[in-house]
Amino acid sequence: MVINRLRLFYYDQLEKMSLVKTTAIITKASPYKEHDKLLTLFTLNQGKVTALCKKSRHTLNRWNSSFEPPMLCNVQLYERNQYYTLTEISVENPYLSLTKSYKNLLAVQTMSYIIEQFTMPEMELTALFYLLQSVLHALENKECSPDFARHYFSLQFLKETGFSLQFKTCVRCNKPFTGEWFSFSLLHAQLFCDSCTKNNRIYPRFDLHLLPQIETLYYISLDEIKQNSDFLFNYSEIDRIMKELYKGFLSKECLTIHHFE
Repeated sequence: MVINRLRLFYYDQLEKMSLVKTTAIITKASPYKEHDKLLTLFTLNQGKVTALCKKSRHTLNRWNSSFEPPMLCNVQLYERNQYYTLTEISVENPYLSLTKSYKNLLAVQTMSYIIEQFTMPEMELTALFYLLQSVLHALENKECSPDFARHYFSLQFLKETGFSLQFKTCVRCNKPFTGEWFSFSLLHAQLFCDSCTKNNRIYPRFDLHLLPQIETLYYISLDEIKQNSDFLFNYSEIDRIMKELYKGFLSKECLTIHHFE
């Protein structure tokens, strides 16, 4: 009688478990307990998931590897009650060269942070996965600079998640951008021209000469990266603009389900 109950319990637990096989990019690896790791995986089919990798910190672990971002790999996961456990993994590209340079590492950390903070768990985001993979590939092959890679990914991420920007005309007066300044309105989540910026007393303000640079980063494709010279971009000023864009991105609650469907 007891044996039959145990069998029923065992099969009931098996039914609640599912096997997931997918391609993933590791965006974060955190120590867990004495010998384990918690891996944040940005997967092709499941979106962002956190998986337990058992015994990966042990000296004689069965994985024969130390899994660190931004490794590209094929994984097999067991899922039960939205908890994932890593059972198999094969490395496709460890992107080791990206961890040996401070600027490359900064670019990787920026992209990983955006994925972790601004995407919802277990939501399939195929386009974003391929975007991240393509930028990492371009960065590894030195097709673009680290500064270009992180700013390009940041803007493309906004575009992929439904945060569109209008570069030709002011969203308020519908006139072309002229004058000295432009600004970003958190209320409207759009760009204001010099006149509307001054009339509405919007701060911070940005030099109008930066607008073509932002537009280039926003619309350029990865195939065109080699044709662009990085010295044309003022990255210190673009950093300031990106902070305002992401403030507006959060204030408009762009990361909702309907933007990804």
